[in-house]
Amino acid sequence: MVRFEHSGLTVRDLDSAIALFGCLGYRLVARRTPPDPNLPERVTGVKGAAFELAIVARADHAIELLAYSNPVAAASKGLQPNQQGFAHLCYRTNAFEKTKRDLAGFGLIPRGETMKITDGPAAGVRVVYLSDGFLTIELLSSEVV
Repeated sequence: MVRFEHSGLTVRDLDSAIALFGCLGYRLVARRTPPDPNLPERVTGVKGAAFELAIVARADHAIELLAYSNPVAAASKGLQPNQQGFAHLCYRTNAFEKTKRDLAGFGLIPRGETMKITDGPAAGVRVVYLSDGFLTIELLSSEVV
């Protein structure tokens, strides 16, 4: 391997997803449809696939956001944290409560309780899982409490 390139997320609404990740410090780098209309189907294996994509990035990470226009799949609530294939994004913040409030504005609400980690390298750090039913973000406080 040469390097980690990006994470990819399928989203319902590209504009909303770009705004959400803007709240997390990402900037829009690119937004486009693939120039070859056959590329989405040939790469993903999804018959008739068509999507618009956006790349959002910050110094430490890039995310490819994909909004499919064809075929439109029915939305279903995502996997649960204990199910194989479940994934989440984790961010550490200096403004834990403010970030929680900001993300709530995008429909990301706590899945469980905000807890304090009691041992290990993150001892004293607050942690919470936030979710809108599709995307889950783990939020960690930078300050030790």
